[in-house]
Amino acid sequence: MEKIHSCLITRAILDYVGFRCPGSVDELVEKLHPELDVLPDPRAYLMDSNNWVSSQVCAEMFQRAQNILGDPYTAFHIGHDSVVKMRMSDIQWVLIRFFGSPKTILTRLQKINDKFNRNKRVELVERGRSHATIRLHWFEGTKPVKNFCDYMQGIIQAIPIIWKMDPAELAEVACFFEGADYCEYRIRWRNRPYFFQFASGLVSRRKLLEDSIDELERDKQLLQSKYDEIHELNLKLQKKVRQLSSIQEASQAVVSVLDLKNILEVASNLLASLFGFDRLVIFDIHEEERALKILHAIAPEKELIEKIENYQVPLTRLSNILARVASTGVPAIIEDVRKSSLNVRNPIIKLFQPKAFVVVPLIAKNKIIGVLAADKKAEKMAFSQEDRDYLVSFANNIAIAIENSRLYQDLRKNFFNSIQALAYALEAKDPYTRGHSEVVAQYSVKIAREFGLSKERIEHLRQMCLLHDIGKIGVIPDVLEKEGMPNKDEWQMMRKHPLIGDNIVRPLNLPLEIRSIIRNHHERFDGRGYPDGLTGGQIPLEARIIAVADAYDAMVSTRPYRKSLSSKRALTELEENAGSQFDPEVVRVFKTVVHKESIH
Repeated sequence: MEKIHSCLITRAILDYVGFRCPGSVDELVEKLHPELDVLPDPRAYLMDSNNWVSSQVCAEMFQRAQNILGDPYTAFHIGHDSVVKMRMSDIQWVLIRFFGSPKTILTRLQKINDKFNRNKRVELVERGRSHATIRLHWFEGTKPVKNFCDYMQGIIQAIPIIWKMDPAELAEVACFFEGADYCEYRIRWRNRPYFFQFASGLVSRRKLLEDSIDELERDKQLLQSKYDEIHELNLKLQKKVRQLSSIQEASQAVVSVLDLKNILEVASNLLASLFGFDRLVIFDIHEEERALKILHAIAPEKELIEKIENYQVPLTRLSNILARVASTGVPAIIEDVRKSSLNVRNPIIKLFQPKAFVVVPLIAKNKIIGVLAADKKAEKMAFSQEDRDYLVSFANNIAIAIENSRLYQDLRKNFFNSIQALAYALEAKDPYTRGHSEVVAQYSVKIAREFGLSKERIEHLRQMCLLHDIGKIGVIPDVLEKEGMPNKDEWQMMRKHPLIGDNIVRPLNLPLEIRSIIRNHHERFDGRGYPDGLTGGQIPLEARIIAVADAYDAMVSTRPYRKSLSSKRALTELEENAGSQFDPEVVRVFKTVVHKESIH
């Protein structure tokens, strides 16, 4: 919006219509301009003489006022009324009183006009003690209308009234809006005797000083008001920046992390931090049971989360606010739990004792997949419409992340199952190695438990054990099925299977430390293994574990080129090669496992 006119004009229009037809003021400001429509209070903006608007806005308001009042001279009366009722700005009044008479006012009209309008040039053609001729040259591109001309005529005609004189006589002898190059006014007024003018001037000078002091005080208050307004806007801007930053962080997390647990942790902490939530719980819908179950929760009181981890809500129980939001998709904000009709015996309300909370649906691909509930323990929930919209949008991003993660996990699971099926098929072709991977997995899991590895690491180890020889699918079958020891070339071919296996599982997008279980299970503790020649602690612990389990099962199994060894003899072989081929600590732990589990 091009700012051409001070809101003195719009304020004058609102005041005039508001006095004559109070119920119609809303019609003046409704859908005036997109920039005004988004303001919380467009009328307040248009009443503030420190603001500016476009010619289109002023022209539209003049036309609406004329339609409301049914008077074709409405714009003239608004201009006249703004002078008579002193609806001009304080600065205008100071200037007018300083110049002291209609004659000097008309001389300075351009200077006064420039402070409040940017749509015309005022030319003083002729000036006398009681008459003057002026022309208004309207600037091209400012889109003036006849109502602007009428408004100016109303102001000019009323100017003498400021000094208790009769209104001026005004005749328009040329009009831009009727084809002339400008608007020309011939103005006459009746002056008072010199004595009255002199006395009025003395009073006026004193009044001018008082008004100037008052104006300075008003300016001070205005500056304070504007400072407070800017400060409030800055706070809102900072909040919006934090919201946009959190959306960016969440989006990056969704793109870079496909692990559901990590996604939920990142998104939950961001939301809690941004809105000051104390606790946050994410429920997902279990289609088979038609119930909401807890998928993820954060709270300072860990014991509370443990108590509700098995909590679920049937979707048919619409008296429950969680089920209701999940069924309708309509967010619910409870600003004060004590004043609500919620069931205080509900397990979550009883345990968490929230003061206020919010529940929003999780929607992905136009389908509700769950709900998000969050609360504040110590205060009411003051939520603006903007906060609500942002929270709903963020919740939908979480829903999309959950769906994407599940799709990815399903794809990865299917891919893993396909590879595992290939591994089983590969082993099934050789009666000597049938079931080898499963046995190695069992041994490796037992060793890992003795080392105190996490459940997650143990599960990854188990899965990689089942696939550790998948790379042999790239080895010529004749070499795999050969009876007797392989020759040098055949041995070099066999040594490639860890690399082939690593490439096969690469599409699973596993972390390097997990893939390395397959790649490095033939490394030696002394560095003479393959394919990377790692030594000691450079070899991942899981790869050192599988190396021991793999070697033990191979020794106690019958192969085409030798008979099986006894468990005792196999353990002796492991001990004799501890420190060279095998990690001594892993050998020691495995020996403990064998005796404890009575492995043979």
